[in-house]
Amino acid sequence: MLTIITNLDKLIVKKKPTKAEKKHMDEWVPCYGWESFYEVSRSGSVRSKKTLKEIKPILKNSGYMCVNIFVTGFKRKQELVHRIVAQSFLGECKKPLEVCHNDGDRSNNAIVNLRIDTRSNNHADKEKHGTKQNKMNNGQSKFSVGMIKNIRNGFIKRADAISMGMSATQFYRVLKMEGRIDG
Repeated sequence: MLTIITNLDKLIVKKKPTKAEKKHMDEWVPCYGWESFYEVSRSGSVRSKKTLKEIKPILKNSGYMCVNIFVTGFKRKQELVHRIVAQSFLGECKKPLEVCHNDGDRSNNAIVNLRIDTRSNNHADKEKHGTKQNKMNNGQSKFSVGMIKNIRNGFIKRADAISMGMSATQFYRVLKMEGRIDG
C-alpha cells in the first residue's frame, strides 16, 4: 500500500544562514593587542570597531590568513588571524606554546578549530591529518609525489620527464631512489 503525504506545512527545511543572519549570531570580542580599534568573531573574522566593517583577510604563501591592522594614520601591521582569534578568546599564547588548527586547515580560523598547545602536540597533529611537511611536501619540491612514484614504477619514461621540466640528472636520481617519498 502506498501512502502519500499531502500536508507540506509541517515540512521544515533548514537553510544555511545568510551573511546578515550570521553577523547577528556571531559573538564579537575585542581583538587581542588591538582592543581599542578592532574586534574578532567566533567564526574567525576581524572587523573595525569604528566602522563595523569586516577586514578582508589575505592568504599568505604559508597558507595562513592575515589581516592588515592600521592604527594612528598610516602605521600598518600584518597580524595572523588564527593567533589574534585564539588569543582574544582563549587568552595570551606565550612561548613555548603555539596556536594549533585542530583540522589542519590553516585558513579555518573559527575558534572551535583553534587551541593553544605545545609544539610537539602541534607536530603530532600535522602527522595525524596529513599536513606535515617533508622532502616531497614542502612547497619547494619541484615534482609531485605522484610523478615520482610513476617514474619509479616505469609509467613515465626519461623523455617524458624531461618534457615536463625534469633534468636527466633528476630523473636518474629518482630512479636510483635518492630521496624518500612519504606520501
